[in-house]
Amino acid sequence: MAIGEVSAFDFDPVRAIVRRVVRALAGTNDLEILLDWKGVLLSPPCSLTAGRSNVLVVDGSGRIAVRRTDAVPPREMEALVAEVVRLCLAPRPAES
Repeated sequence: MAIGEVSAFDFDPVRAIVRRVVRALAGTNDLEILLDWKGVLLSPPCSLTAGRSNVLVVDGSGRIAVRRTDAVPPREMEALVAEVVRLCLAPRPAES
């Protein structure tokens, strides 16, 4: 799932334009894109870097398992995808 940090655009009429553009992008590419209007993901525990591409993978227990900022070099992409697949296939911890 993608999340766009769009706090800089949280005012009318720009908010509606951003929603429309993101909805079209999501539909065209069969994606689900959530929008962070308040910049919540820039704060802990996520602490994403504003204005840069961020990859955050959360494991089944809710912990951050992978954190990347900026482009992932092609030579590292296979290992990153393998880690995401491993986390997706890992059994979820039992709830207490």
